[in-house]
Formats: sequence, C-alpha cells, structure tokens
Amino acid sequence: MNQVPPRFSPLPAILLFLLLFGLMAWTSWPQIMAVNVEIGDFAANSVLIQDAKSLHLIYGNYSRVGFNHPGPAILYVLAAGELVFHDWLRLVPSPLSGQLLAVTLYNAAWITVVFALMRRIAGSTAAAVLFVSVFLLAAALCDWRVFDGMWFPHLYFFPFAVLLLAASRLLYGRTDMLVALGVATGFLINGHVSFVAIIGIMLVVMVTANYLLSRRHSETPRIASKQWFRSNGRALLVFGGIVLLFLVPFIIANLIDRPTPVQQYLRFGRGNKGNTAMQALTYVGVYWGQGAALVSGLALAVLNYFGSAAVGGRVGQLGKSLTAVFLAASVAVLYYAKAGVDMLDQTYIALFYYNVPCMVASAAVLFCYLIWQWRHKHVAATVLVLLCGLGVYQKIKTPPEYIAHYRQPAVQEAYEALVKLRPAQGRIVLDLENGPGWGDLWVHMTGITAYAKRKGDDLFCINEQWHISFSKPVRCRSEELASPAHFRVTNSGPADKVGVPPVYSAMGLSFHRYTPPGLLVRETVTVKDKPERFTRTQLASGWSGVGTGDEFVWSDDNEAVLALRASPEQSGVVVLDLMAFLPTPDATQQVTVYVNGQPAGDVRFNQAQQRKRVPVAYNARPGEALLITLKIANPMSPKAYGMSQDNRDLGVALYGYQS
Repeated sequence: MNQVPPRFSPLPAILLFLLLFGLMAWTSWPQIMAVNVEIGDFAANSVLIQDAKSLHLIYGNYSRVGFNHPGPAILYVLAAGELVFHDWLRLVPSPLSGQLLAVTLYNAAWITVVFALMRRIAGSTAAAVLFVSVFLLAAALCDWRVFDGMWFPHLYFFPFAVLLLAASRLLYGRTDMLVALGVATGFLINGHVSFVAIIGIMLVVMVTANYLLSRRHSETPRIASKQWFRSNGRALLVFGGIVLLFLVPFIIANLIDRPTPVQQYLRFGRGNKGNTAMQALTYVGVYWGQGAALVSGLALAVLNYFGSAAVGGRVGQLGKSLTAVFLAASVAVLYYAKAGVDMLDQTYIALFYYNVPCMVASAAVLFCYLIWQWRHKHVAATVLVLLCGLGVYQKIKTPPEYIAHYRQPAVQEAYEALVKLRPAQGRIVLDLENGPGWGDLWVHMTGITAYAKRKGDDLFCINEQWHISFSKPVRCRSEELASPAHFRVTNSGPADKVGVPPVYSAMGLSFHRYTPPGLLVRETVTVKDKPERFTRTQLASGWSGVGTGDEFVWSDDNEAVLALRASPEQSGVVVLDLMAFLPTPDATQQVTVYVNGQPAGDVRFNQAQQRKRVPVAYNARPGEALLITLKIANPMSPKAYGMSQDNRDLGVALYGYQS
C-alpha cells in the first residue's frame, strides 16, 4: 500500500526551475544569440524537425548504423523551440537558436522533476536541495555538456536521472511516481532503441528485489501479486497509457514501412556478436572514474546499513531503494555493454549511466545530512549547496566543443550555388564520393539538406552514398537518375583527383558534372576483365564498390540500380550474370526486375540455382538512359549468420552483363 505523500508547496520547485533555466540560458547566451547555420548531426536533426513543426514527423533521430530510433519526442521539443522562439516570437536570430533555448527549458524541467521526486522520497525540501546540488556538481564534473549540449547522448542524461528515482519506489511496491516513470521511459525509448532492453532489465531487477524483500518483510506489498495489481490498477493503466502514447509514431512507422523498424533493429541485433564479460565489465567501470565514485558507493552502503538501524523507516527505505535501483541500472548497462555496444572505445554510447555514480555520491552526502545529529548541519549544508552551485557555474560556462557545427554560414552560399544548377524539371541528382574523407563531406551535405528543407525547397536528391541522416525523401528514385543536372560531389577541392575542374566548389566540396555511360553495343562486359566499366556511373545505387581483382560486385541494399544507355537499335536484351547470397541450405532469394520503372520480370534463386543468367528486355530510343533496377526481397548479412564480420545486407552479386 502506498504511503500518503507529504504535501509541499510548489513554490520551491517553481523557483528552482526559473533559477536553472536562467543559469543555463545565461551561460549559453552567446550561442543562442548567434546567427547559427548548422551542419552534421544537428543539421540531420533539423531535417526531421521541419516535419515535426507541421506535426508530420513519426520517426526518431537517425542512428549511425542506418536506421531511425523509435520516436520523435525529443525532436518535437526542439521543433517547439524553433517554432515558438524563432518563427513566431522572433526572440532569437536563427532557427537553431530556438532549438538551443528549448534545450535549456528541457533540462531545467527534468532537473526540477528530480528535485520534486527526491523531496517526496526524503520528505524534506532542504534534503532535496542538497541532493540535487551535489548531483548537479557531480554531473558537471563528469560531462558538463549534459546541461546545454544539443547532441542526443547528452539529452538522455536528465530523463534517465528521473527514471532512476521514479523506479526506486518499486522496491517497496509504491506506484506514486509511475507518471514520472512513464514520461521518462517514453522520452528515453523514443530517443534510442537500446532503452527498451535497458529499462526492461531494470524493471525485472526491481520486481525481483521487491519479491525478495517481501519474503523477509511481509508488510511490503509484493508487485507480482494479484492483490497489488488490483490495488494499483488505475496507476498502472496511466503508466501504460503514457508509454503507449509515446509509441504511437513508432507503431505507425511499423505499419507503413518495409522493412519495418522492428525488423531493422532485429537485423542489427543478430549481426552484433557482442563482447566478452570482462570487456563489458571494463567498459562499465570507465564510468566510475579513478575510484572516487567507488569509494562513495561503499560509503553509501555503510551509511545505508547504519542509517537503517539508527534512524526510522524513511531513511532506511530510501537507502535500500536507491541501492536497488543503482544495482538494477548497473546490471542493465552491463548487459548492454556485453550484447549491444559495438564500439567499446566510445563512452558516449552509455553516457547516461554517469547518473549512477553521480547519484551515489549525492546520496552519500544526503545520508550524512539525514543521519548526523549536529546542530550546525543546516549551515554546513547551505555552504555546500552554494559551493556546488558555484562549481556547476564554473563548469557549464564553457561551451560544448561541437558549437563549431552550429555556425557554418557557407551553407547558405553552397545552397544558392546549387539553386543555379537546378534543372528545368525535377531535382538535382548528387552522387557523393565514398572514401576516407566521407565524414567531412557528410557533415556539410547534411547542412545543405537542412537549409534547403527549411526553405521548403526540394532542390536535390542523393543517389550514391545516401544515408538515413539525410532522411528518406532525399533519396533519389530510379526514374530521377537520368536528370541532366547530375553531379558527383567530392571533398577534394578544385584540383582534386577527378582530373577535371568542378562546376562549383564551396565548403571544401566540389561538384563535378556526371558523365553518362557509353552506349550498349554487342559485347560481354565482366567485372573481372573490365572493372573500369563498373564505376558509380553504371553502378548507380545499391552496390558495393569494385576492388582490385574482384570477379563480381555485391548489391548491399533492398534495391540496386544498374545505369546503362540503350543501343542504337530500338530494342534489345541485356543478359545479367547474377548470383544470390544464400547463407543457409534452405535460403532463397526473390528479385524483381524493372526497366525505367516498368516491371520486366521476376527471378528466384535457391541452392540448386544460385547463379543465373537473367535476360532483361528493353524498348527505348537510341542513347536513352536505361535504368535496370533489381528489387531484392530479403538481403542478408554474413555477420548475422556468423560467416564473417561483414555486416552489409547482401542480395545478389553481379559478375557482368552481355548485350
């Protein structure tokens, strides 16, 4: 049965929110009032945010591994900032400035909820202020960018803090914080699919801990009992309704997309072979620093033990509840490190876990305050709060190092130059260079994409090296590849390796006019004998590159396009030499062939007929673009089947063609 929570005035929470908002807005003011033009991750978010402003967005932020995360909750917060503070009120000079201001409100709100939850748990406003002050200083010391940074790993930090405190109540079967738990769960799962497993494991651990506690103390309500469900049915329905509301966009995406987001997540999970237990332990240990946090953890355990015996039930229950939820979070992140983290050298992946050592330190200080019977402890606590506030200010007044990605005015110049290259009809087609410098090319192209979309200008599509970060509508359709405004984009400058001057150069990008492939003549062309014919001009999209000595080239997407030009005759046949990737004896592959968007037949592969010569008939004017599209039903990854570390989704291999 839930205890009746103490009644508190809302004034301290309101004042704290205003103080936090003012502090973070003040320290971020130079960035907020700058005329920002974003590139990279922030531009990729802005592409999606333009849909959120019209309430059309159903996808979450992009993942570096090629899919969107489950939902757009945080993107809608940023969209509201851009819409209200820039578009409507004109309080800030640029759209990104509105997003930055929204981040300060977002984080101030979450921290205020942390205060409100701890005030209810501890039963004291002073105790909650002390806890939050130490917690914020510890967070600033771990990574000060969680206060005003716009990078999504930083935006998960404070919602996870709320989740920890709200979930801690489950140890004693209490449901008075399920609303906060539901909202935090919704934001986190929307932001990153890994939180589905992390939060699920945490809840399982908390239910198990509650079961063990209820066996020792019969007065503790047991969560896994019919009586508990009957007593808390309404609260559980509210919790479930909140989480379901956050998942509505994700449900819609699964109904309309093929492959579905769930299929994409499962495919990635099958392809990730995970890490050893020792590697996972080492990774999680990084978040505990050089031992200071571990010492705090031991101090918390000692204080928890003595506090339970020396002081009444509230302090003892507080200690046990926090200890249980910290253990639950650690078990969940340890599992994530073993099964889900693919780059163990990157601590940003589980940056949200810094909450646990930060809260361990602040809980240890809180226990000292609650247990010690020292008449001057309130004075000492006040001094500590002020020192913590000064420390937080000193840390967060340093701007995030990635603000260089906020201010790229050359994006506007590049956009205006591209406008001059626009064809009479349709979009510009861009093939992006793939190579060691692709990252630099990507960050600048996302900036141009976001700038064009903010203007409502569907200016170009990306054919070669498209990435989910540009958003799906920016991907070229097969019928667009014959556009007269077709360019290859490199990042090598005017005298780059292409060997001819570019049509235009800006931001380190060079735009070279696309050279169409030669006419089909009666010949056999193979990858082995004529690899120079299988460049990006013919392997238009959906193919891996051809390496030295290769006999074939793999398709690595659901759709692969071969771009040719029709022979001098009015009609003809191109025979494709194809082999399907079939990783198991019973595997099959279905390929549907299109010519210039029109169906041209189906072909089915199995182990008995793994390699086939597939005739493709066409009827086109001499020299007309001939786009042969292979739509592959079920691309499969060698890594997913334990065959190699190759995580490409392979469909068919093209050995060559005969015309």
